[in-house]
Order: sequence, then structure tokens, then C-alpha cells
Amino acid sequence: MAVQWGSNSLGPGEVQGWFFVKPNAIGFLPVLSVVPTSPDFTDMSYSYNGTGDFGLQGISFPIQTALGVSTIWSKLSDDGTQLVYAIVVFNFSNNTVEYTFLEGDL
Repeated sequence: MAVQWGSNSLGPGEVQGWFFVKPNAIGFLPVLSVVPTSPDFTDMSYSYNGTGDFGLQGISFPIQTALGVSTIWSKLSDDGTQLVYAIVVFNFSNNTVEYTFLEGDL
């Protein structure tokens, strides 16, 4: 079962990076995503191509809403007891966007 949590906002053109730490367990795979909780008036037919004010060059991924979410990166802690997960959330709209996290475990 997925759990929705947090209350965050991003202004126009802003980016936020997030890190999550979970105990390392065999067979544990978190699934993290971002859910917009404010109206989205962004055209759903475009994609980000590495231009604009984000300072990202040579990166391309589809945009379904005003929020863009990176791939989830992960790394094992030095002592092997924890997994650290990181995602980046982008606001591609001209409006402030409210969002929450949605987390499920496989």
C-alpha cells in the first residue's frame, strides 16, 4: 500500500533536491514519486531538453505535468546498513506548484 506524505511547494522555475535514508534490507525496494496537489495548467505535450534556467545541459526527459521528477538515485552507506535515495523535483510552469510524496515498497 502506498503512503502519501509531506507538503511542499516550488515557485516558477525552481528546483528542489531530496534525500531519503532507509535501513538496508534484502528484497526492499522503495518506489518514490511526486504527486501535484494544486491545479496544473501546463501543456502536457512538451519535454525538457536541457535548456532554460535550470543549468542542466544534455539531459532530456518527458514532462507530463508542471512537475518534472528525476530518476531515483541510490547509494549504500559506508557501513552497509543504510540506503540513501535521492530525487530532484523541477517546476516547469509559470506558477507555484504544491506537491506531496507518494511512497510504496516492493
